[in-house]
Amino acid sequence: MSKRVMFLGIILLFTASCGQAPAQLTAAPPGSSITPLVPVTSGLTATPGPTVTYLPPDCAKTAVTRAEIDSCAASNAARAEQKMMQLIAAVEGTLTGEQLDEFKNLAPRWKSLMEYLCGWEVGNLQSGTAASQVFSTCMEQQYNDRIQELKLLVCPDRGLSGPCPDSQKW
Repeated sequence: MSKRVMFLGIILLFTASCGQAPAQLTAAPPGSSITPLVPVTSGLTATPGPTVTYLPPDCAKTAVTRAEIDSCAASNAARAEQKMMQLIAAVEGTLTGEQLDEFKNLAPRWKSLMEYLCGWEVGNLQSGTAASQVFSTCMEQQYNDRIQELKLLVCPDRGLSGPCPDSQKW
């Protein structure tokens, strides 16, 4: 087998393995102490997930290695996801009937869109070792944005008159 054919075969294998869909990306590298974020195939529910040992929120200031940076970003994303899930549970507690059903049906769609957007952002890198960090940072931002969107729904008037004491907790 010529070197050229072998080189092309290696390139094809590499590009095939790098072309993962957003649903296949995880927020933490395998073997890290942080639980990877849930893949797109699962929906959001307001049930508590696995216990995660979080790194300090400011861990990025002291992270040096790629593994430390990735673990820090994944920890911050997991923390934001947990906060959002707590808010979702609080919102669900204020809804009944059709409103509750619609809200529950919306959650997996939002999660799919979020993970697609973050996967697209990672795809813009073309290659590199920062993909996990970029994905986790994007997820953290998306969770925090969603918290801002949903927090008024815990108010008695759904935020029509502005923030209420319950919404200010978030």
